[in-house]
Amino acid sequence: MISNFQRPYLLFGKATCWLLGLFAILMTNSSNAQESTEEDVKAAFIYNFIRYIEWPEESKKSSFKVFYYGDNNSQQIALRRLIGNSIRNIVINVSELKSLKNLPNMDVLFVDKSRVNELRQINALL
Repeated sequence: MISNFQRPYLLFGKATCWLLGLFAILMTNSSNAQESTEEDVKAAFIYNFIRYIEWPEESKKSSFKVFYYGDNNSQQIALRRLIGNSIRNIVINVSELKSLKNLPNMDVLFVDKSRVNELRQINALL
């Protein structure tokens, strides 16, 4: 005769064993999940902004040009993760804007809070 210690599912029941196993799997997966940072959320916002806007002459675009102006390296890295993604078969390019002189042609300008004191100047140039 086999005791209940050799067959734990008899002691707890099959449903309980399945639930414990499922719980262990879910806990393993959730511990590996990455939490979104503020920079990731802002990059996702830019992606969705581009996605839901109807751009003038969009059919002629070869890429969406996103420029980052600021000092936050983490934000720049998060935005660079958008490079190569495409929206309606138009690829996203991300570049750093180092100076306000000779602004390039762009679709989106992300101004970091470190440059908020330059917003009037930026607005006048655009």
